[in-house]
Amino acid sequence: MTRLEIENPEVDAIVNAARYLGFTNTGKRIQHRLKYAIRLLIRDGDLERNSNLIRRSAT
Repeated sequence: MTRLEIENPEVDAIVNAARYLGFTNTGKRIQHRLKYAIRLLIRDGDLERNSNLIRRSAT
């Protein structure tokens, strides 16, 4: 698997979110916090996930 042993859409989302927030490097602490935030947003319904895509929910 990839770093953090998570699926590619989550890795891409983590890296993109970190870059958007101004981080040039994503260390383990940043990766874990963003991974938690993304999974929480998916669970709460603010983001939705299809097989290879994470996107903002339509609702």
